[in-house]
Amino acid sequence: MKSMIFLCLSALAAPALAQIHVTNGGGLAELKVVYLHQQLATFLRPCLSEDNPCELSAAERDDFTRLVDWHSREARDVRIEFSDRMPSGEALSTEARPGAALIVSSQALYAPSGAALPVSELGAIVLAGRWSHVNGRPSLELVARSRRLFAGLNGEFTPVVLSERPAVRLHLPRVRFLSAQRQLVMIEAENETLDFTAAVLKALPICGPLEAWSLGNARPFRRGDRLYASVEAVSGCASGTLVIELPLQGDLPLFERARVDFRGSF
Repeated sequence: MKSMIFLCLSALAAPALAQIHVTNGGGLAELKVVYLHQQLATFLRPCLSEDNPCELSAAERDDFTRLVDWHSREARDVRIEFSDRMPSGEALSTEARPGAALIVSSQALYAPSGAALPVSELGAIVLAGRWSHVNGRPSLELVARSRRLFAGLNGEFTPVVLSERPAVRLHLPRVRFLSAQRQLVMIEAENETLDFTAAVLKALPICGPLEAWSLGNARPFRRGDRLYASVEAVSGCASGTLVIELPLQGDLPLFERARVDFRGSF
């Protein structure tokens, strides 16, 4: 069974890189699950608006109201474990009680091709587990309903290849559900994936949330034992180039020595 690792990086690197770090192959799907769990309340709040866009029943609305309230306070206390020994066809195991650990099958997070499942499927797994903590029903009974609810949860994780050898890819997805959206910055290597979102936000000028920035036209390049990605960044108050620097040791990316800088105008 593989559990999550909280990695605190050196002060010499960007301090905001102290993010959740998972190892399980590339770990991209696992990192998505971790992120979607942290942000679950964000993506559920639109369902509670007056026009009821998720078509919740009265009982479901009560469940979601309690879940958003609980999750906002206890999300980081709920343990997530990734297992490669769960029965085939079973994606999730948890006890139907508040605060219970979520045990997620790593095998169930990937398609036969090896690609991570869409965020709608991963989000449904997270929602079903946490929903069962609120109303006491087994999570498997809630999976189908969670899939229908999160069918519109989407985010393109189209990679920008920073290096073929070692294999390193940059992802700049904007995850959306109804009126809620979040911009992410992730770097995926062969054996680990790291969330750079907080480091990027810290490097950028203070112009509101990361969603206020348009990130695009990423260009990779390499100088000796260092990989770089330059990303155009534009907001209402500034524009410029975001530069991510990732040192290498042989074929091993040294995430703890990564740097994120912004070069632009205001």
